[in-house]
Amino acid sequence: MFTFSEAISQIKERLLLSDFISKDVELTVKGREYVGNCPFHLEKTGSFFVSDEKCAFHCFGCGVSGDIFKYVMLRDGVTFLQALKKIADFAGIELLENANQQKNTGIYKILEIATRFFEQNKSAVNEYLKKRKLDDAKIYNTFHIGYIPNGNELYKHLIDNNCKKADIVKSELFLEKYTNKFYPRFRNRLMFPIYDIRNRVIAFGGRAIDDSNPKYLNSPETEIFLKHNTLYAYNIACKNVSNKKPFIVTEGYIDVVIMHKYGFNTTVGTMGTALSTQHLTMLWKYSDDPIICMDGDSAGQKAMNRIAHLALTMIFPGKSLKFCQLPDNADPDSFLKTNGADAMNCLLSQSINLCDFLWKEYLKELCKTDRTPEKIALWESNIFKDLDTIPDNTVRRLYKAKFSSNIYNFNRHKKSQRFIFESLNANAYKRLQVAERKNMCEYVLSYIIVMSPALINSVIEKLPCVFFNNKNLAEFWNFVIESEDPINAIASEKCINTVNEIKNIGNKFYRISDLSDENLLNDWLFLFDKIVSKPAEKTEQKTASEDFVKSGDKNAWERLKALKIYSISEKRGKNVK
Repeated sequence: MFTFSEAISQIKERLLLSDFISKDVELTVKGREYVGNCPFHLEKTGSFFVSDEKCAFHCFGCGVSGDIFKYVMLRDGVTFLQALKKIADFAGIELLENANQQKNTGIYKILEIATRFFEQNKSAVNEYLKKRKLDDAKIYNTFHIGYIPNGNELYKHLIDNNCKKADIVKSELFLEKYTNKFYPRFRNRLMFPIYDIRNRVIAFGGRAIDDSNPKYLNSPETEIFLKHNTLYAYNIACKNVSNKKPFIVTEGYIDVVIMHKYGFNTTVGTMGTALSTQHLTMLWKYSDDPIICMDGDSAGQKAMNRIAHLALTMIFPGKSLKFCQLPDNADPDSFLKTNGADAMNCLLSQSINLCDFLWKEYLKELCKTDRTPEKIALWESNIFKDLDTIPDNTVRRLYKAKFSSNIYNFNRHKKSQRFIFESLNANAYKRLQVAERKNMCEYVLSYIIVMSPALINSVIEKLPCVFFNNKNLAEFWNFVIESEDPINAIASEKCINTVNEIKNIGNKFYRISDLSDENLLNDWLFLFDKIVSKPAEKTEQKTASEDFVKSGDKNAWERLKALKIYSISEKRGKNVK
């Protein structure tokens, strides 16, 4: 149950204004806003605008404007309090009676006092903070990280600050309650205060600084703390979100803090629970395409897969997700400390959209089964069952069209040895001059590795054999080949401009999201042969032909004839005698 002030905060966190008003008014997307016919006066041309970012509506026809509460007051002719109750009922928020409005004030006070107590004790773990690179004044001032020692000093501190025992119990900072005896829930842990949107401490996350289990321990849920609609650092991140800076969602407290330290100040974190529908609504309130950036281990990949399928049941025009793939077993904390902010920026810029992420996951599922017609048919059926969960008719139709095309091209690719970009992007390919096709092939050859860096280990020995005509590509691959860690070299600051150029050009001719790693490697080898072997073969024929013309020698003729026969046999795909 929530006080009136808490309910107002919860409503603003949980509800998108456009979702609420669309129950009454047919809205269409216009830029970052929605427009429809004003419900408060008759009009033929829509002049009623709704902004989720500003949490406000405005009609340019009649001049009426306001927030969600003003909308209900005007629509239903009710008072603010009555509007609040109606909206709270719609959002599933239970209101406390007037007599109980201030019942949680004591809990907020205790949690704030506890936060200051933990901060005062952080000097006891200075070495640990330095080791984790958390010894930063900006971090302390932003996140108020602290430390709780063993012992029961916290309880004494709360009593000394005139906190009531009844409120101490409700704060859930203590476990067993006997007469005058409270046992702290957290001991010898780094403490991360969790704030609501109004910057009030509502709970804590404790990180063990030794081998204690569990490694992370969270406050239990209370009247003011519900995990399914709370994101760590949301109160900070939502102030920094913009068109060019979407939310970034990670898993742990330290991941979030380190991301902020390195400049990624739109990062939020889940707290030992899966991302919920309420979380997605909170993210979409300020960001159209939040980036999911979970750990690179198997658990992190499974979490991203779950999030993708959850999002599928909620997406609507203009709102979706992107997914950032970290290297195997890396998390944002370790990746940043090893590679730096530029490498993370590069990874984030390579984030793939929800549609492409799901397609890759579906391909992984297919690879785990026997590819019999029956299994493939079941696989396709399951894909379209998932797509049927998309609530918006237009988005659902477009997803089905996209996946139908993906499945068709996937099946065709399995049957054909033709290079896939020629069939998927035939128009763009045909428009190129013959001389331009060599340059395009060089970019696509580079694009495949840039978008799937792990493949470089399979082709690193062949790359020195490629003589790039394009100077930028030649310098780029020389740098990568000569580096000790080619994968990190690709993601380095020195290469970021060339990598972006490769992605921009390669994307015009090649749909990397449609292919498995096996197919990507096959296509790379095909292109390698096209760029290296075939040109060399033509050059050799030309030389042999010139030798024969000059000399008329029988040996020169036999050599030229042999090269021609070999070339014809290669084209026909069989031996010619």
